[in-house]
Amino acid sequence: MSAGSSGGSGEIEVIWNAAVGAEIYRVYRATAVGGPFIIVATVNIVTGDATVHSGVVNVYGDSQNFWPRPYHGTGMSATFHYVELDIGGGPHIYYRVVAFNSNGHGPTGATVCAQIYSQPAC
Repeated sequence: MSAGSSGGSGEIEVIWNAAVGAEIYRVYRATAVGGPFIIVATVNIVTGDATVHSGVVNVYGDSQNFWPRPYHGTGMSATFHYVELDIGGGPHIYYRVVAFNSNGHGPTGATVCAQIYSQPAC
């Protein structure tokens, strides 16, 4: 999992690899490494639905687009991308991704730091 500045100034991208058996991913963000973390996106890879906060630019996998709608690809993605606008809160933003399926949730992924455009590295 990694996070950092995206294609344009003011965009942050979080990238993670698919988890075996995952049906849903939740992306969490915080302005401090220890949280508190809030849910900013929920992506259902079975239905192709995504629920996102207002700053999200795109959520997609390498073979599926989840946001913005209505495009849905086919096949299973191996890598997922979450892109949001910098909504402030400090020079760094912290992210975690948790995978879910019908048995519940997997372990919380590593916390990664995203450097906001033109700010010092994490």
